[in-house]
Amino acid sequence: MATLVENVISPPNCPKKRSKEIVQYTPPFTNMLVILNKRSGGWQAVGLERTFCRLAGRSNVLDITEVNDITHLKEQLKHLMGRKDVKVIAGCGDGTISSVFSLLDLLGISAPLAPLALGTGNELSGVTGWGRAYVGESIEDFMDNVDNGRVTPLDRWSVTFRKPPRRGSQDLILNSNGASLEHTENMLCFFSMGFDAEIALKFHYLRESNPSLCANRELNKLYHTVWGAKMLFWGANPVASYICLLYTSDAADDLTRL
Repeated sequence: MATLVENVISPPNCPKKRSKEIVQYTPPFTNMLVILNKRSGGWQAVGLERTFCRLAGRSNVLDITEVNDITHLKEQLKHLMGRKDVKVIAGCGDGTISSVFSLLDLLGISAPLAPLALGTGNELSGVTGWGRAYVGESIEDFMDNVDNGRVTPLDRWSVTFRKPPRRGSQDLILNSNGASLEHTENMLCFFSMGFDAEIALKFHYLRESNPSLCANRELNKLYHTVWGAKMLFWGANPVASYICLLYTSDAADDLTRL
């Protein structure tokens, strides 16, 4: 029971409400699953998270770098399972897009995806018509365009890394735990080896060890430019003697050494 009553002021045109009246808000895009990477590009996803929560609902917004329990996440997103109108927004850069699709596989969600250009390069966002960089446009308009956009097929590739067998043996080498030294990675758009892959790996290590040094998109591009110039003039480590690349032809199902 209330023992004290205080007075508050409302605008003159505000209608009177009962003290126990509750105004319920329903987000306009409850069919949207928003997957962010707060470390991408200039860390813009950090400032946009609250906006996405307001428009899609808090349970529909997640940071992929904080996902560690798929079972719990499935329970959180069970209201999206089976829906035919689900759309996915990936607020990140090109390096995270493949991880987003892999996460959707684990969740059992099959839905079209729209990239929001929050990374450094944003190639996928550019070629699909969403722009090369997010510069403050209305998120609500973006989500409305996603909801009414045209779905276009996109190739998704896989690469299998396999350590060659010992000389005279047809068996794969096993590690100390008895597991095969073979694993498969999925990719979109492009796969790099050698010169540009080393630059991307350098940037990845820098961002993991010192995130504050990679909080600006233009500065991130400068890192890539400087490292690229150094390797252009001083050379990079050759990979031809370490890698045997095989590809499979859909028509003939044969393996050809490159």
